[in-house]
Amino acid sequence: MSIYLTPYLGYGPAYPSQQGFESEGCRNHYWWTAFFYIGNLIKPQNMCLNVSWYLFNDMQFHWVAPLVLIPFVLGRKKLAYIVGIIYIFISMSSVFGLLLYYPHLNPNNVRNAIQQSTQPTEPTYFNVIYVAPWCRISAYAIGLLTGFLVINKGRTYSINSKIKLIGNLLTTSSFLVCIFSMYGDYNSVNGLNRASIIAYDMLSRPAWSLAIGWIIFLCSITENGIVNKILSWPIWIPLTRLNYATYLIHLTIIYIIIYNQTMPFYYQPLT
Repeated sequence: MSIYLTPYLGYGPAYPSQQGFESEGCRNHYWWTAFFYIGNLIKPQNMCLNVSWYLFNDMQFHWVAPLVLIPFVLGRKKLAYIVGIIYIFISMSSVFGLLLYYPHLNPNNVRNAIQQSTQPTEPTYFNVIYVAPWCRISAYAIGLLTGFLVINKGRTYSINSKIKLIGNLLTTSSFLVCIFSMYGDYNSVNGLNRASIIAYDMLSRPAWSLAIGWIIFLCSITENGIVNKILSWPIWIPLTRLNYATYLIHLTIIYIIIYNQTMPFYYQPLT
């Protein structure tokens, strides 16, 4: 659909009626990578339907998940935890190493746009880090370990109130740090120093995932009070069944709306 139908979903002076929303590399050379879920590994700049990178990541995580799941099922739980932790460290060290090797890469989307427009041949943050499974597997591994913890402890586990309080404070702090720590990089011309950027990109996904894992664990043992009640509302069920499909088509819809406009575009300077 993305290759063959998008050229016909609109018209106007800005609409790409000949090519649609996909690059020439996608249309003529690398469309097949989507069928094998490797579009994020082979020429990711020519990936078809860019948002599908997460489908590729999920499938690739499923390929390596048995290395954690099989030991757990066979009763080798320590080995399962060790492999899961290794995945987390692989992810963190990959981000760390790549950001050191490519000093121009930055998770700031605005700076990425500037870099891409001024240095189009240079490797981009999106291609090198953002869609790479070895940089993203930490969240998946933490999810697996959270599942193991829930299974091991069961729903009758009673947690110490002090530990619960400390965990909740750390969880809230993790959320706030992950959300706001990059503000200075967007708000300042010079941005954050390189060490801060590397620390953020290396630690933010594991920290966010651990915080989510803590909430899930507390909910599983009915120790999360009103949060558990809100997350248990039946209204979320139809939304959860729709949200991923919505994610996959949202960018196409945005493109259709933008490119069908017949008024001139006006851009505000980035600096």
